[in-house]
Amino acid sequence: MKKKEINLLPDYARFDINKHFLLKRFFIIFIFNIILLILISVNLILEKNFLKNKILEQESKLKRISILVDNFKIFQKKYSELVKKLNYLNKKKELYYISNNPKFSTFLSLMIFEQCITKGIKINDLNYTNGEFIVNGESDSSKSFYNFYSVLEKNQFIKKVNFYYLEQKNKFALFNFKIKVLLKELE
Repeated sequence: MKKKEINLLPDYARFDINKHFLLKRFFIIFIFNIILLILISVNLILEKNFLKNKILEQESKLKRISILVDNFKIFQKKYSELVKKLNYLNKKKELYYISNNPKFSTFLSLMIFEQCITKGIKINDLNYTNGEFIVNGESDSSKSFYNFYSVLEKNQFIKKVNFYYLEQKNKFALFNFKIKVLLKELE
C-alpha cells in the first residue's frame, strides 16, 4: 500500500501532477490541431489556385477552338461557294465545247499557243483554222527564235511545227520568221 502524504498546503496552492500533464497534453493537442488546420487551409488554397489556373487554361483552349471552328465555318462556306462556281464554270465549259468544234477549241488553242511565246518574240500575223496556226513574226535574235521553236516542239498539246523561213534583211534588223503549228485534237 501506498503511503499517503500529508500536504498542509491549501488546495489552491497544491501542485497536481496529473492536472499539469492533462493541461500540457490538451495544449499540445490544441496547437497541433491549429497547425493541422493551417496546413489543410494552405493546401486547399493551393489546390484552388491550381484548379483556377487549369480552368483558365481550358477556357483559353476553348476560345481558340471556338475561333478555329468559326474560321472553319467561314472557310467551309467559301469552299462551298467556290465549288458552286467551279460546277457552274464546268457546265459553261461543256456548253462551250458543245457549241464549238469538239476537236479544236479556238480559245484553248490560242491559250496553248500563247503559253509558248518566249522573250524576244513578236507575233505580227496569226491565222487560225481548225487547230492550225500560220504565224508570221519577228525575233530579236536567232537564239530567241530557236528557243521559241523548241518550246513549241516540246509542248504536249502541239502535234507538229513546220518551219518556213527565218531571215534578217540587214545586220541591225530583227529576224523575220514564218512557221506553221498543228495542234493535237482535244479529247
